Amino acid sequence: MKPADLAKDACFVTVGFAVLGFQRTQVLRRDATNRLHGRPGAPVAGVEDITKLVEAGFVRFDDRITALEATIDSVLDAVQGKLPTPADQVMAHTRTTVRAARRHVRDRVMHAA
Repeated sequence: MKPADLAKDACFVTVGFAVLGFQRTQVLRRDATNRLHGRPGAPVAGVEDITKLVEAGFVRFDDRITALEATIDSVLDAVQGKLPTPADQVMAHTRTTVRAARRHVRDRVMHAA
């Protein structure tokens, strides 16, 4: 497999995981909303419990994504180090773009929380 194809696949995998994470947070939000609407007049403590549950889910998700990003980055560092200069520059630019996309998705997810 060519290094450029490997880098491209790694970018797609990273973005795919970010999308899956965003969808998971939406499921958590919907579940929390359904719980609240399913219990009319629920005490405030119930709302606080649900809020803590959702926040803990976000933290776990963010930790998993951070670990995945570190693994992917270490593999890409090794590949990038073996590339000739033009390909190295293209890969560096691509990785910078992907990092910006990951930050954007992470910010959106955390803001949605």
